Amino acid sequence: MVEVNLFDATFIMSLLAAMLRLSVPIVFTGVGEVIAERAGVVNIGIEGVMLLGAFSATYVAYFTGDAWLGVLIAIIIGIVAGYIHGVIAITFKGDQIVSGVGMNMFAYGFTAAWLIIIWGELAAGNSPDVPRIPQISLPLPGAFSSISPFIFLMILTAVASYYVLYMTKFGLRLRSIGENPAAADVAGINVYRIQFIATIIGAVLASVGGAYLAVDWNSMFVRYMTAGRGYIALATVVFSNWNPLLVLVGGLLFGFADGLQMRLAPALGVGFPPQFLQMVPYILTLIVVAGAVGRAKPPAAVGKPYEKE
Repeated sequence: MVEVNLFDATFIMSLLAAMLRLSVPIVFTGVGEVIAERAGVVNIGIEGVMLLGAFSATYVAYFTGDAWLGVLIAIIIGIVAGYIHGVIAITFKGDQIVSGVGMNMFAYGFTAAWLIIIWGELAAGNSPDVPRIPQISLPLPGAFSSISPFIFLMILTAVASYYVLYMTKFGLRLRSIGENPAAADVAGINVYRIQFIATIIGAVLASVGGAYLAVDWNSMFVRYMTAGRGYIALATVVFSNWNPLLVLVGGLLFGFADGLQMRLAPALGVGFPPQFLQMVPYILTLIVVAGAVGRAKPPAAVGKPYEKE
């Protein structure tokens, strides 16, 4: 058993650094889903998109030695995944939930199978190490002496998304489609085009969140490595009341809980089942979302395919 001092400055700094690192995939994915749902399109397949982004980034980084190129390929994968979901949900008016579930199931099977096909049976659980995104050095002590560029990109993405949604003409049009697509159509707004754009942006951000897990945080692909973070991002969307800045807050809350359980585990010793602590971030998310459900007001037309009359 290891003694942990919760008020030690080193422990606090380490916890805060972990909070930032662990919040990145949640915030990227959650902000992307806010944009898509504000346009009326639900994509619960973002868990699968994250996995595909993580796998593609790992594959490219392993064979080229360039982690940033891996992220670029993950962006392309996100565009393709978003386009496919858009065709099913927007063009063909298919069930958006079924389409998302299909994306998740495909990603689980595809990545698990190709992990073994590419790297052999010894890679049944994870890939070999791959190049990592270079960290930014800071003139700070301890855990903050170096920091991932994705943390700055995460904050910038949340702030920029809020600005675009609430301070620009494009954002007003996008939000109007999520509330009343028929009225937006009458006003001369191209409903389908904006829904496609929003859906693709949502999938791209989810794929980038997955790529971060693989080529920044872990430096490898691990089977099912998203571990439900796509669903946590969906819950964060509800908690945030479809507000990108509150998605950032929700992501930091989950990151704090996840980082705390990782650091408390050694203090409880090997005899304590680690699964109990690992449940804490997910339980906390459920509690927060349960409290927010009654106050949250989703876009009126979210999840309802628009039929042009």
